[in-house]
Amino acid sequence: ADLTQLTNFLDGTLSHIRSSDSSSTPSSTT
Repeated sequence: ADLTQLTNFLDGTLSHIRSSDSSSTPSSTT
């Protein structure tokens, strides 16, 4: 298990989830 690869994976996944969630339900939080 490579720490750098894991960190990169988590960062990419988290960014994708945040971006997708923000664009998926913009008026849900409002």
